[in-house]
Amino acid sequence: MIVEARVIRSFRHTNTGRVWFEGDVFSGTEEAARQLAKMGYLEPAKGGATAKASPPLATLTVKELAAICDEENIEIPKKPRKADLIAAIEAARG
Repeated sequence: MIVEARVIRSFRHTNTGRVWFEGDVFSGTEEAARQLAKMGYLEPAKGGATAKASPPLATLTVKELAAICDEENIEIPKKPRKADLIAAIEAARG
């Protein structure tokens, strides 16, 4: 499940190299968000949940889908189509 949470302390993502700044909205796997919240980088959500669920993959743009693939270390072709990205994400998630 992809979740979103507010960044409360700037950090560089070790897998992607992306820099997240205070106030940004982090979007990533539930496990990644949980670990980052535990380390003090993300604001823990009220009620024990780390963040809210994201919209269905079909509603996301190619850029957003490619970012998910990058976050989840899913290999994609150089010029992927939206359907290719959705299929790759769904296959990787099982």
